[in-house]
Amino acid sequence: MAKKMRYYRTAALLGPTAQPVAFRAGPRPIKIPWRAVACVAAIIGIGLWVALGGAWYLDWEDLTVTGITSTEIIYGMKQTSDLVGWHRFSLDPEAAQQILAKALPEYKDIQIHCGIFPTKCELAVTQRIPVMIWETGSERYWVDDGWTFYQVQGDRPDLPVIHGPMPEAMSAYSAIEVYEGIQALGALNISADALDYAPQRGLVWTDPEGRRVALGGGPSMAPRLQMYEIVVSQCEAEGIFPQAVDVRFPEGATYSMERTW
Repeated sequence: MAKKMRYYRTAALLGPTAQPVAFRAGPRPIKIPWRAVACVAAIIGIGLWVALGGAWYLDWEDLTVTGITSTEIIYGMKQTSDLVGWHRFSLDPEAAQQILAKALPEYKDIQIHCGIFPTKCELAVTQRIPVMIWETGSERYWVDDGWTFYQVQGDRPDLPVIHGPMPEAMSAYSAIEVYEGIQALGALNISADALDYAPQRGLVWTDPEGRRVALGGGPSMAPRLQMYEIVVSQCEAEGIFPQAVDVRFPEGATYSMERTW
């Protein structure tokens, strides 16, 4: 039996084969994110405007002062505040208020309010109202009803004058009590010129005979003067001349043969 012939395929028999063709891609176009670029540019522009724009800095004319009419005082307050020329975000109104309050005690209240844009600030002040003049040695002060002492700002002959050492912060008598005492004694024909102040005894009157009479403070002076007259009458009846009489508390009045205050 004849053998079956086997044929083997070769490349030659199969004919030419297709070769793969390599295609080279061209350069891709660069896509620029214009929206993001525009946002960044806008942010940078706004930042430069905020940092460098003149409207963000406080000019001299943009700091207004109310409550004062004197141009000289207004000029001094603007300089002392150290606000002019600063950028809005560098302004510190609270620090400026503290500086002014310390430098200008004659003003009872100082408030500074600043707007955001354009940068403007208002400095509102309330001046203290003096109720008396205080003389200690060669120095003279005005005193308001809050017991604040500050330099005399002018001539006020209508104010009572009190002589004595400067009272301590925790004085036994408030300014209003001293002022009320002066007013009450004035109604009883005792002039403020005959009064002075002792830290622990309040108002002290030097009577026509030279006695020192401690009266304290407040409006209730009539019963104290009545007690003073009783003490003096009793002492005269006994041939005694006290140098000091303390009637701050009429029910417990005392006197001394020596002048210790």
